[in-house]
Amino acid sequence: MNEVHVKAAPGVRVPMDGEPLRYINGEPHVIELTPYYQRRINDGDLMVIDVSRSAKEIAKANNQEESA
Repeated sequence: MNEVHVKAAPGVRVPMDGEPLRYINGEPHVIELTPYYQRRINDGDLMVIDVSRSAKEIAKANNQEESA
């Protein structure tokens, strides 16, 4: 299966597949794309995030702080 980076939609906590007492929240998580997670993505509870873009944004913000 494919691994993807996801985070929960704002205000939502999504139980982990097979571990219902652990949750995916607003922090990025790497998951195996199972039918359960695909359904949660389709429902809008989970959002797939582009980690490479996030890293670029972080680097840009760090460069701006150094310039100030």
